[in-house]
Parts: sequence; structure tokens; C-alpha cells
Amino acid sequence: MSTLTNLKGVTEYGEAQFSSQIETNLRQFFNWGFLGIGGFYNVVIPSSGAYGGTQSRLRPVRDNDFTDGCVWEGPRQDWVWESGVEYARQPIQVSGVYVGGTFYPSSTTGAYAHYIDYPQGRVVFNSPINTASVVTAEYSYRAVQFTTADEAPWVRELMFNSMRVDDTHYLQQGSGSWDILAKKRVQLPCVVIESVDNVRCRPFEIGSQVRTQTQDVLCHVFAEKPWDKKQIHDILVDQYEKRLDGFDLNLVRDANALPLDYRGSPKPPGVMYPQMIAPTGDGGFKWTQLRLVDVHSTNQEAMPPLYWSTIRYTVELELP
Repeated sequence: MSTLTNLKGVTEYGEAQFSSQIETNLRQFFNWGFLGIGGFYNVVIPSSGAYGGTQSRLRPVRDNDFTDGCVWEGPRQDWVWESGVEYARQPIQVSGVYVGGTFYPSSTTGAYAHYIDYPQGRVVFNSPINTASVVTAEYSYRAVQFTTADEAPWVRELMFNSMRVDDTHYLQQGSGSWDILAKKRVQLPCVVIESVDNVRCRPFEIGSQVRTQTQDVLCHVFAEKPWDKKQIHDILVDQYEKRLDGFDLNLVRDANALPLDYRGSPKPPGVMYPQMIAPTGDGGFKWTQLRLVDVHSTNQEAMPPLYWSTIRYTVELELP
């Protein structure tokens, strides 16, 4: 094939390019990094919310893709599926669900067979159960939800008071903010990662086919408490001059090694972030190193109870 007529740097239109690669890598880096500093909450049975109510109690969900009584969700989405976190306290691996006080492990077959949808924070039964049932589970959820602009968060609805499981709407179907499907809401606090189209390229060295590229990435911090906004802001600013090894999303997809399946459940062998960034010779999917060479933050105008700031990273990397 002629190099004069072919596009350079891409072999297939559908493969992830550098903007998607950078967004995904930063998201996974922060997801894993926040777990390493205890950025998650364990929900055990019995447990109460900060304002009362029961966090372990799941509520029936009206989802048009399922029969009523199949889907039951917790008050917070984005449950933690990772294990082996470098922190003294470990997140809970969901091993099953209680229905009416009886425990049904994830290996259950028959009437109470189910799977765990970690991103949406819910349990999905193969067959519907009575929506008046008392369904509880032990799980962990992330303190901060990270998402990317590719997931279209701007058309989702920011959800306030997601910790208020004492709200009478929590167990009520058909009204209130809880009636919005988890995939259509973003719970606070959250960080939305967005790459900006202002790429600069320069030669890496004379005679080399490698280029050094810089690109700005925005991290929008949304919170309903000033402390959360300031805390997350300061942690992200502290990553100035951080160097992190990236993983190649295309290699991960080609190897069918995405850690979660289409249902949001972990796939064996459950590849964690440290394994994903390992060299290819060691079973990993290493891409290139990302360097956060500049950081600038801006406080955005917003009316309480919404607090918003934006951190702009300049990311530097080498690409062929």
C-alpha cells in the first residue's frame, strides 16, 4: 500500500486516538489513586446514612429494559469493584444480596439468581421479585465519581443530596430525583475529564519518527459542599509534574481485557490498573508516559448548593 495515499498514525477509523486515550488514562489513574488514599466508603449491614436511613437498603428501579422487580439499586452508584488497594482499609467485594434477611450469594441459581452492576450501583435479578421485598447488600462506593466528556455528562442531570437515604422518595417509585436512572445522572462530588483541541507538536529529536505532543485537559470539579470542592481541587493541583505510565486502550480492547463486561460486572481475571500499565512483555498494555507539565485552576461561577472549579492540565507525551 502506498504511503503517499494512506493516512498516517491510524489504521482503522474506530480505534481510540490520543484524546480518548488521555481521557481514559487520567480517569483510571484517578480512580485507582483515590482508592489508595481511602477515597471510598464501606457500607455494611446494619449501617445508617449520615442523616439517618439505611444505606445498605436497596430500592426497586423502574427500568424499561427490565421487568419491574428485577433491578434494585443503592443510594450511591459507582460501586468499587477493584481489590488489592494499597490502603489499610479495603473496599468490600460484593459477594451476594439479602432478600428478606436471607443471603443469596452471587453464585445462586434459580429464583434469586443475579449479577452486580458496579458502575450503576445496582443488583439485577434474572427474574423479578416482589417490589415490596426488603433487599439489602454490603458494598463500597467511591467518594468521588470520575467520568469523561465522551460519556455525555452535560446532558445528564446532576443529582444533589444522594447521601440522604432518609428522604421518603428513596424507597418511592415514580417521583423524586431517585426516579432518574443511574445512567442518566451524575452524583456529587464528581470530576468530568475533558480533552481540549489545542494540540501542539514538535520533533522529539533530529532524525526521529517520534514527536513530542502537548495537549490541555480540563478537569471540572462539581460538588455540593465547599469542603469537597476545595479538597478535590487541591489533590488534583498537587499532581503538577506527575509522571504516569499509560495503557493502550486499543490493545486492551483487542485482547478482550476490559475489566468489566457489558453488564458492569468484573470479568475474569479482573485486570486492575497496575496490571494494565505494565509492559506488554509482562502481560500488560503499556502505551506511553503522560507528564502533567503545567497546572492552572479557575473558580467557576455557580450558585449554591453547586460549587464548581476547573483544573487545566497540560499533558505532554511522546507519540510515533
